[in-house]
Amino acid sequence: MTSKTLVHVAEDVDETALSYAENCDGMWEHMYGVEIETLDNPGWHVKIDLKDTKYENMFRGEVENDNGDVDWIRCTINDTEFQGFGDIHKLKNIIEMFKDWVVSS
Repeated sequence: MTSKTLVHVAEDVDETALSYAENCDGMWEHMYGVEIETLDNPGWHVKIDLKDTKYENMFRGEVENDNGDVDWIRCTINDTEFQGFGDIHKLKNIIEMFKDWVVSS
């Protein structure tokens, strides 16, 4: 990732953090939250809990684009969580997909 890409990812993460902060009420944040982790293939996994938020019952079918080991992404929202997986270059795309789905709901 270039430093320019990291800046854009950071901006998207900031917006996701604001969404997280909206749900913090002294209880919610102890049970739910946002996880961003690396995968060993290599890649990214983003999980965003939607339980007890205004997006809790949102449903989006799976979006998958698989062009091989170095160009793939898969995202879905199923009831109470967003799950996004992608290759090493797709962290920004995963977070953007979540934002786009939430904004369009």
